[in-house]
Amino acid sequence: RQLPQVPARALGVSVTTEEIRQELDAILAPCPIQWQTPGARLLRLKNRYHNPAELGPDRWLGLLGIMTARPIDGPMMLVSFGTATTVDTIDDHETFLGGVIFPGVSMMQSSLGAGTARLPVAPMPAQVWPSFPQNTQAAIAAGIVAAQTGGVIRQWQQVTEHVGRAPLVFVTGGARAAIMPELQARIDSFSVDMGFGTIPLIESESPVLDGLRALAQHSTDA
Repeated sequence: RQLPQVPARALGVSVTTEEIRQELDAILAPCPIQWQTPGARLLRLKNRYHNPAELGPDRWLGLLGIMTARPIDGPMMLVSFGTATTVDTIDDHETFLGGVIFPGVSMMQSSLGAGTARLPVAPMPAQVWPSFPQNTQAAIAAGIVAAQTGGVIRQWQQVTEHVGRAPLVFVTGGARAAIMPELQARIDSFSVDMGFGTIPLIESESPVLDGLRALAQHSTDA
């Protein structure tokens, strides 16, 4: 309402309830929101999901965001450390191969606290953890970091073997700071052993919004 011109349309991504989407529709009325749903293709990005509509639109638009953020010739991974952790891959032909989803950092913390009698919710400072933590809070934090890092490394290895090239890794999400030091150390170790050299992680603050921006810029009525 404060813009010099009234927007003619809006692009939206939502993984929440239909009720909240309807509330947002009402707030922006009469400007219609075009809610994005995954399909077989979006601009240059192709989708190999068996049922494209089943894919989360945030994952789909996030992949478009990293793919269009810079000219890159090669495979890419987008790792999102949110409520859930998602690890998605684009191959060197701009095709989304698929991905994995597992509980995020906060879910692992809370599940240990709720499901056990005496384990605390451990703080998660950003650091590389020792191999043998010697207090309970460090053991919990290191275990969570190990689980998160292991899931990402597993996918990194799968991509490298499938494509024959080491993927660039884009990292987003509010819980990423706690994982990145360990993840960077492990990826560097594997990458150097495989002859690819070190591969710096690339932080992406808002890949979903970057994807929406790319879509808006390429729309015929933008």
